[in-house]
Amino acid sequence: MKQFFLIIIITVLSLSCNNSNKDSAAQTPQPTKQQETNNYKADTTTYASGNANTTDEKKEPTKQENWEKKIIKTADIKIEVKNYNNYNSSIRSNIKNYAAYIAKEEQTQNDGTFQNTIVIKVPIEKFDDLINSLNGNDINIIDKRINSEDVTTEIVDTKARMEAKKQVRLQYLELLKQAKNIRDIIEIQKEINNIQEDIEAAAGRINYMTHSAAYSTINLTYYEYNANLANNYNEGFIFKIKNAFSNSIKLFEQLILAIINIWPLIISIILVVWIWRKKKTSKTKNI
Repeated sequence: MKQFFLIIIITVLSLSCNNSNKDSAAQTPQPTKQQETNNYKADTTTYASGNANTTDEKKEPTKQENWEKKIIKTADIKIEVKNYNNYNSSIRSNIKNYAAYIAKEEQTQNDGTFQNTIVIKVPIEKFDDLINSLNGNDINIIDKRINSEDVTTEIVDTKARMEAKKQVRLQYLELLKQAKNIRDIIEIQKEINNIQEDIEAAAGRINYMTHSAAYSTINLTYYEYNANLANNYNEGFIFKIKNAFSNSIKLFEQLILAIINIWPLIISIILVVWIWRKKKTSKTKNI
């Protein structure tokens, strides 16, 4: 009997719990189809944006190539000046004003002519200004030539080849780690050395072209001709010695030419003398 009452009590409690759950479920608002669609779109957008961010974070920045123009400019200028000393002083101060410098210099003096040849290195952005500053009232331009060479493509190609060589060198270094005998090590090391030489040569070429493009070259020759000094030089002892040697050489040349012109006559005289001596010798033997 007691067991029967316990079963009834448990059954009533379970029914009451189910009713309370149904009531709470009924009171909770259920989402409409429109709300479910919006929630799905939001979740999809969030997922897509998350993937996009992940992709951007993993994506490495692309390396931008430097396509700035690299042009090597060279000028060859020869000018005549009225006063060598004054121009020699002014050109040096003028070069400093344009942030340039003299890379090479050669001075000569002969026959009353003072001449100086200098190689000027000037920043490319000031190349034209320095060229224009060489003009003046007391200056006579004898010769002027300007040459431009675009080395942009060559620099880019050389850089690309150098990077490719570096990748090959890395592969050989990995092979060197795996080498198991001395012969393989020596052969791989030889290849690495050859590749390293190519890389250094390419780097040197790039540096040379880059510097040449940054600093243009002006080969400037300026001179002064002094007639009085030329006359004094022509009347001096050195000039006389020079003329004496020149005259001796000319006289020797004329003598050789004269002998060549009369060689048949010379041969005839030699034959006549030889026959005469032979006959004279034969007569002496007969006596």
